[in-house]
Amino acid sequence: MTSLAPTAVFEPLDPLPAAEAGKPAAPDAVPRWAALAVMRQTSSAPGMSLYDVVDADVRASGDVVLQSWWEGGSEMRRDSAALAALAARRGLSPAAVDAMFAAAGALAASGL
Repeated sequence: MTSLAPTAVFEPLDPLPAAEAGKPAAPDAVPRWAALAVMRQTSSAPGMSLYDVVDADVRASGDVVLQSWWEGGSEMRRDSAALAALAARRGLSPAAVDAMFAAAGALAASGL
């Protein structure tokens, strides 16, 4: 996989809070559609969602395998090396990623 060295650093505008006590733990995997919906609702840069900036990162990488992972598949796994690299590039803590997975899991469970 191509290195994802940052070209610019964007701090999340409204980072997701860490999971609160008593709430379910983040699932190991979530449907891709639910993960992308949560990312589209999460601000990352002025006027851009987290989805927008990660999508730009993936496209700019030139890595065909990373691009195929990003564009396809039916689920996103919490233990994915690609996910970990993209989260680190965007400055997302493991707790923020867990919160996003919890939100995506709740969205998927809502029966939408």
